[in-house]
Amino acid sequence: MQARLLFRQVGVAHTCHMTLNEPGNPDAMPPYPEIGEDPPVRVGPGAVMVQTRCPDGGDVELEIWAGDPGVEAPWESVFDDQLETTSNGFSVGDVSYDFYIDAPSGRYRVRADTRRDRRSQVQAVRFVFPNNPELSGREVSC
Repeated sequence: MQARLLFRQVGVAHTCHMTLNEPGNPDAMPPYPEIGEDPPVRVGPGAVMVQTRCPDGGDVELEIWAGDPGVEAPWESVFDDQLETTSNGFSVGDVSYDFYIDAPSGRYRVRADTRRDRRSQVQAVRFVFPNNPELSGREVSC
């Protein structure tokens, strides 16, 4: 299967996370962590949140792939499991969602890969749909 880069952006991660989730479905989101905890990856039935460096640490790169580009150093897989959309596809981004993935209802294998900087902070996140090279999407303007 051939992998296609659907979206790439470099910008500030205002919430110190990059998120892929089913929009309009609050049940898709992961539960809030306990006070004082912020795990590197949080998962809900239709969402995955990956902790990144915060704005004072520099910009964060975001990529979205249809098909599998592989996981080679310096990339590291931090999540690889099924997520579900009931009818709304997936939105991806930080505070404002920057990209929408047109995905029919169903379960999708999603992988989240990270790349770290010299301080071991996540400087790049990519969300990969390894089994779905046919997916497409569009940029969302706020």
